[in-house]
Order: sequence, then structure tokens, then C-alpha cells
Amino acid sequence: MQQLDEDYLTPISASEKTRCVANYNKVIRLLTEIWTFSKISDVIEHICRNCLELTGADQVTIFLFDPAQQLDAKTLIRKGDDKHLLLDNYLNRLLGGWVTRNRRALCCGNLESHFGMENISSRYREISSVIAVPLAVDETIIGVINLVVGK
Repeated sequence: MQQLDEDYLTPISASEKTRCVANYNKVIRLLTEIWTFSKISDVIEHICRNCLELTGADQVTIFLFDPAQQLDAKTLIRKGDDKHLLLDNYLNRLLGGWVTRNRRALCCGNLESHFGMENISSRYREISSVIAVPLAVDETIIGVINLVVGK
């Protein structure tokens, strides 16, 4: 039978055990995040590419909300036709706000009639349709996938 090192058998206090478990959990969480981050960009690219293909949209964005500050949001990724930026910050925020308030997806063929002329500038008249799909975790909307089709 193998003899164990005496230091290995030294009893430790409950608080020391708790600290060790907490540190272990931190390391596991860090390693999980690193593994996730190394592949997340591929996953996001895949989602955008498939959204464009499935819907025939010209542009797609993934727009995420900051859970700490509900008014803060950022465009995570933008893909598609770069000639005319239709899914800009204003439109992302407008669509994201609508989805958050109504807690459902939006499919719209006329932005002016849906949101009102005063909320839609002439630059968005090039858009023939939009789709805004909520991204949710445990009933909390954390972001929106926005898609637009130009005329």
C-alpha cells in the first residue's frame, strides 16, 4: 500500500475548506469562460450567416442589453450588405425597445405605419421589412436579433 505524505493528511478548518472550494469554483468558472470565448465568435458568425440565408435579409445585427443598466445596449455584431447601413444604432435601439416592451418578436413591412412618421426618418424608407427576435434567458430579454430587407 502506498504511503501518503503527512502534510496531505493534516486536517484543515471548515473555513479553509470553504475557501478552497470557492477558489476551485473560480478556477472552473474561469476555464469554462476561456473555453467558451474561444468558440463564441464562431457561434455568433454562424448564427448571423444562417439568419441572413434563412430570411433573405440584407443585414443582421445582434444587439445585447447590459443587465446592470437596462438603458445601456451594444451591437455585438453586424453582418450583411455594408453599402448602406440600415441597421444603425437608432434602429437597433428602436427595435430592441419594442421587443423588450412587447415581449415578443416583431415582423413589420412598414416602419412608418408601425412606429409613426415622427419616429422614422426618411433614410429608413429604403427598408421593405424588418424582423426583430428576442434573445432571452430565464424569461429575461438579454438582446435582440434584428434583420432588415431593403427595397
